[in-house]
Amino acid sequence: MANGRVEGAPLPPVELLSYYLLLVVAGNETTRNAMTGGLLAFLENPGEWERLRQSPKLVVPAVEEIVRWTTPVIQFCRTATRDYELRGQMIRAGQSACLFYPSGNRDEEVFPDGDRFRIDRHPNDHVGFGRGEHVCLGAHLARLEIRCIFEELRERIDAAELPEEAEAQAERELQRLAALPPHAPDRHLIRTYLEWLADLPKEVAEQIAWKNGERLFAPK
Repeated sequence: MANGRVEGAPLPPVELLSYYLLLVVAGNETTRNAMTGGLLAFLENPGEWERLRQSPKLVVPAVEEIVRWTTPVIQFCRTATRDYELRGQMIRAGQSACLFYPSGNRDEEVFPDGDRFRIDRHPNDHVGFGRGEHVCLGAHLARLEIRCIFEELRERIDAAELPEEAEAQAERELQRLAALPPHAPDRHLIRTYLEWLADLPKEVAEQIAWKNGERLFAPK
């Protein structure tokens, strides 16, 4: 993009910056919000977490259900290019139509039990990544990132709890959590954290071995 040329001329700075901003938001905000929202869904549905732990083959359909359930992108507007009647409602050419993706991902005609978080859902014809020419360019990467993090978490965490209510952050276009304070019974997460620290070089581990004045780790 930075060196691209259209009809022999480089892209104007405003167009480049707009696209870079799109990459930052679409490639970072949405995926990490799906991850935290997915973790919250598992905390609220511990039976599904246990199923994921017991069956690695459920990771892939779980990714699709996480995207459907969290639907990180709330809405986009599209402009009609021609007159079109949708279920008795006429949309005129040039009018804007607002698409609410969370509503589509709970459409009772497609998902009879859409208000249930179910990681073995099949088929899962969600619109979390958009459709047609507007489909998300990073959908495959997002699926990979979400799959990788939950593959690791299922191996490391037996169970977790939500000691206080998750704090949502109101946005016009994106769904996100402002705070998600899970903890694991018997300090299991802390032990996992220490195991990870043990693999770090001593000088790196020494810098992050303290939390709230408590020494959690003694580097080797």
